[in-house]
Amino acid sequence: MGRWPELTLVAAEAVAGAIGDGASIKEPNDVLLDGRKVAGILADATDTGRVVLGIGVNVGSAPWPGAGFVEHDRLDLLVSILDELERGYNAWVTAR
Repeated sequence: MGRWPELTLVAAEAVAGAIGDGASIKEPNDVLLDGRKVAGILADATDTGRVVLGIGVNVGSAPWPGAGFVEHDRLDLLVSILDELERGYNAWVTAR
């Protein structure tokens, strides 16, 4: 499971892809929109060899001054993130 930290970037790419135009990744775990942080990803390996991903996206408003946010329907964005994450994860597994 030595490659599990790569899943942080896989998740960041999924979130950026779901957000769409203007989204970029600030490695290793932030997603920016027009230069402002709109999402963060944390990955943690469990004792059982599984990886837990935590993904937070600012939707509709920014939680602090200077932060960004995305204007999306929350459910639609979640579905898009999960679709992108599935594609990215499958590619990551295949590359192993």
